[in-house]
Amino acid sequence: MIKYLSENVHDHPVFFDREGLENIIGGTSNIASFSGCYDKIKKKFGKSFKITKNDVCKTCKGTGKNSVSMDFLGNIEHFCADCNGTGFAENILSFRYKEKNIAEILDMEIGRAAEFFSDDPAIFKILDTLVKCGLHYLKLSQQVSTLSSGELMRLNFAVSFATFNAEKGKNGIFIFDEPSSGLHFCDVEKLLEMFKTIKDSGDTVIIAEHRSQVIASADYVIDLGPGSGENGGNVVFQGGVRELISCAESLTGRMIRELV
Repeated sequence: MIKYLSENVHDHPVFFDREGLENIIGGTSNIASFSGCYDKIKKKFGKSFKITKNDVCKTCKGTGKNSVSMDFLGNIEHFCADCNGTGFAENILSFRYKEKNIAEILDMEIGRAAEFFSDDPAIFKILDTLVKCGLHYLKLSQQVSTLSSGELMRLNFAVSFATFNAEKGKNGIFIFDEPSSGLHFCDVEKLLEMFKTIKDSGDTVIIAEHRSQVIASADYVIDLGPGSGENGGNVVFQGGVRELISCAESLTGRMIRELV
């Protein structure tokens, strides 16, 4: 499906939630840099504000943490004493924007940062999308490699969604493969809110999913079955959730009926 849409639907950008996740997991980016707002934030400090390799802490190499080897045990990380965990040299911390230095801004949670930059449309749009995806509690400085699978999926989507919205007149097609896998019930609710945000923006959402909570929220369902694996593969039902509940041949319909 992804290959077909990418090759044949040229008027709408196509997003697949698994695409590029391997690179994200293995990278060293933090949320600020991955989301694209870090460069915009740095410009707030003026033209003379530039961060080079000489402007980061020499001891921790800009990470703000030092690692202690415990031989056969896992390494222990602790805040760097030379930079107080900021990762920056003193000359960089002397620059201020709204009485905050760059380290203090990066230490903000996304929800707080969205309020802080509410007067800057470019930065606020990115951060507000992250908030709407339920990532308000994460800090801008948090490394992407430390996020859970659900957080990674939502972050990857939020960045793509902001990019698609920037292309005026081009609504996107968003494809998700088992997006609720491994998520807590409360996180699934945030996921559904995210899908509603996409839909309300005029975009299309296509989801391959087994979780009844997600299926029950769909506008249109294609149910494959009647069983799973080699016992399935046939189209048992196509239509709305109300009609699915009434379909006697659909095991999914029975499951949804118990939910609603």
